[in-house]
Amino acid sequence: MNDDALVKKLVDITESVTTKISNAEARLDSLDASQKAQADAIAKDLQKKSSELTALRREATDKLNKLESTMASIESEVE
Repeated sequence: MNDDALVKKLVDITESVTTKISNAEARLDSLDASQKAQADAIAKDLQKKSSELTALRREATDKLNKLESTMASIESEVE
């Protein structure tokens, strides 16, 4: 193999490796973006569920307070 052919082969191999590395980096970037989008969606869902749970706790507390008030009123009428 002469020097020109060897240089061409090395250039071809280098270009092939560079292309494969670029493709791998692009796939990794795509996966990172996908995982970030999934994490953001999960965080948003958890925030929504947390807000809903807080509202349910408030509602339960209000109902419990009303029940306690009603029970106290009934007890005072019975005495």
